[in-house]
Amino acid sequence: MQIDASATSPATSPAFNDTTVLVTDVGQIYSQYRQWREHLPTIEPFYAVKCNPAPVILETLVRASAGFDIASAWEVDQVRATGADPAKVIFANPAKPVSHLSHTAAMGVRLLTFDLIGELRKIRAHHPNPLLVLRMAIGAGHARMALDTVGCSARAQCSWRPSSWDSTLSASHSMLEGGALMRAYTKAVIKARSVFTMAAELGFQMTLLDVGGGDSTFADMATALRDSIAREFATMPVRVIAELRRYFVAHTCHVAVNVIGQPTPDAPPHQHLRLHEGAFSLFERGSYPRGPYVIVKDGEIMADPHKYVGNGQVFPTTCFGQT
Repeated sequence: MQIDASATSPATSPAFNDTTVLVTDVGQIYSQYRQWREHLPTIEPFYAVKCNPAPVILETLVRASAGFDIASAWEVDQVRATGADPAKVIFANPAKPVSHLSHTAAMGVRLLTFDLIGELRKIRAHHPNPLLVLRMAIGAGHARMALDTVGCSARAQCSWRPSSWDSTLSASHSMLEGGALMRAYTKAVIKARSVFTMAAELGFQMTLLDVGGGDSTFADMATALRDSIAREFATMPVRVIAELRRYFVAHTCHVAVNVIGQPTPDAPPHQHLRLHEGAFSLFERGSYPRGPYVIVKDGEIMADPHKYVGNGQVFPTTCFGQT
């Protein structure tokens, strides 16, 4: 990774000291993609654009042949502007505005999720040729963030007899939203297989399995998905995709923020700092940052903060944002 230091030097940028700098390591994105394809070659990774829609990230993932999970018309415009194939884009917002449905159709995106009969009827009315993905409720299990309002129950699936479905579902699909541990993914795949069987009994041939997303440890998740899909879908040809949230970008972006004050003159080993950014801007609540680390102290740049811990030069820090 190369950074043009002169482009952000104080001499050429008078506002530099008040500017937050976010550096993206595109090499790390490629590394994550290669890791995914190496361990899960039969599952297509789709990046959730809402995690970070920066053009450099989207362009890198297009070049890597990844797909995209979008939640709005604006996001489909972003990914199509980078040259993404609409066949590798899924509109996964549980409740889609009519205008966004129409725009998505015009942009050539056909994969759409639904978990309510009302959403199904809305899609039918405003998208001429959708490929529908049924979102199942699996249960929060050990997930870090539960999405209890997403997904339909098995009882609802059973109640949707052929009279409730229409011709646009001739290539319908199934989607699951799993938890964060191995047993949660295994349970989800087993349940998805039962839905495929149920659909076949109703006269529908499902062709796609979407294993959702999650923040699980990659090794555990990869093992659980690879083994359970091989076991449950061994005799059924099925396209498998995954909606990945933090996987590509959690360790890809690094931020440098300006310290604008020190509320208390605490001495090491603990200090309080007031930052130019806060929970209502860059550090959104609900994210899971590593750190924060003080990477510049007394004018000295600490390229690897971890090596300073033993010398007592990196201290526990409480950071306050602007109020």
